[in-house]
Amino acid sequence: MDQFTAFSLIICCSSFTKIIVTLTLLRFALGLQSAAFGIVIIFFSLALGWLSIESNPTLRAAWSSAADGAQTWAELEKGLTIALSAKVQPESVASLDRNKESDNVDNKTPEQGSFALLLSSFLLAELKAGLLLGLILLLPFIAIDLLLANIFALLNFNTSSLDLISLSLKLGLFLVIDGWDKIVAKLLG
Repeated sequence: MDQFTAFSLIICCSSFTKIIVTLTLLRFALGLQSAAFGIVIIFFSLALGWLSIESNPTLRAAWSSAADGAQTWAELEKGLTIALSAKVQPESVASLDRNKESDNVDNKTPEQGSFALLLSSFLLAELKAGLLLGLILLLPFIAIDLLLANIFALLNFNTSSLDLISLSLKLGLFLVIDGWDKIVAKLLG
């Protein structure tokens, strides 16, 4: 197995999906969608994903052996199945498993599913967590935008400067409440 495939699978098993979804929604919440921060978000997500790999001994071992090139597909799949089994809820595996006759969740464990089923369950759970965290981040910034738009409308100000004032207020608020530390703690926690 080539190293690119191994690294790609290991990154899929990290928190990369949740991190990139949350940071992309934060970018839109701040009103920076037209700014060229896309590559920064990707690299920051990769760095935090790597940190989540380093904090998981099973993923760290899989990454090390993949870097050495000494790992076969079966060994990588076994290691990643063990890592995902600890993270995936049995209910999500059961809801994705359409090939079984019975949908009895009590009898299913994550280890009973195939690697593809576990990976899909994990990625869906990470996507859900990223969207939820992004929504939580988005709501206060929408409230700031609505409040400023109403104030500008009441005072008959030109709305061309609304984006600038809104961005500076959002960034100031984000830095005052120490937003980066809180987001990183939630993403890696």
